[in-house]
Amino acid sequence: MKAIEHDPKQRYATAIDLAEDLRRFLTDRPILARPITRLERAWMWVRRNPRESTWLAALVLTLIALACGTLFTLFLREERDRARTAELSALSAEQAANLAKREATIRGLLSQAIVEQKSEQPSSKASPDDLISGAT
Repeated sequence: MKAIEHDPKQRYATAIDLAEDLRRFLTDRPILARPITRLERAWMWVRRNPRESTWLAALVLTLIALACGTLFTLFLREERDRARTAELSALSAEQAANLAKREATIRGLLSQAIVEQKSEQPSSKASPDDLISGAT
């Protein structure tokens, strides 16, 4: 459109300028007739340099794949750590329940022993807590 602009100041100054702009257009280089966007400039570079653009695309895709793999690995580690923590918590709760059950059994046996001891010796006043603290 620059070649047929109504205002002479906005047209090509010479036919050589028009020829150079046409040559740029045919070789996928930026033209002077209008501003070119970054996307158009990148596309022209890709068309002019197919080998380099292929290598660049492969490199970018490889980096994206590595980043995704790294994030996925970190996610799996986090899930594994959460599962281990939950398993340890369950084990701790189970062990605490077993310990409480054992203590209850021991207290019951000690109470029974105290009752038997009182029946044999009426002056003894030992409680299960006294016996436990005395054993430790």
